[in-house]
Amino acid sequence: MRRDLTRPFPEPVWPEGIALVPFAVSMAEELHAVMQDGYGQNGLSVPPYADWRARLLSDPEYDAELFFVAQAADGAFVGFAHCWNSSFLKDLVVSPGWRRIGIGEALLLRSFQACRNRYHPYLDLKVDRVNNGAIQFYKKRGMVPVK
Repeated sequence: MRRDLTRPFPEPVWPEGIALVPFAVSMAEELHAVMQDGYGQNGLSVPPYADWRARLLSDPEYDAELFFVAQAADGAFVGFAHCWNSSFLKDLVVSPGWRRIGIGEALLLRSFQACRNRYHPYLDLKVDRVNNGAIQFYKKRGMVPVK
């Protein structure tokens, strides 16, 4: 799917008690657990932590400034969005217990901002064709299917 970043979109609004915090490698293991929890509910597999971390940090598309972390007031990491330098949203995940309060939307809109600020005209992502909930979520925020 693709979002035209030259078209207007709203500013992210963070739910009460949720803050956007900068990514640090020291968070990686906890964020991997968020990904396992979030993706596992959809039947998706996540590589083991050591493999995921090694691939993340060695990927030429990786930039810590494009890794957005949502943190609850109690310090728990509850979601994240990870964009590549090429304006591709690699991962967007919210812990199941924290869904439907606006975290995913705020992370997605922050991703739009970051890529637009780097002068990318669009943001792309891949979503499984059978994941209707995710497809509707993205469409509602201006994304359209592309081949």
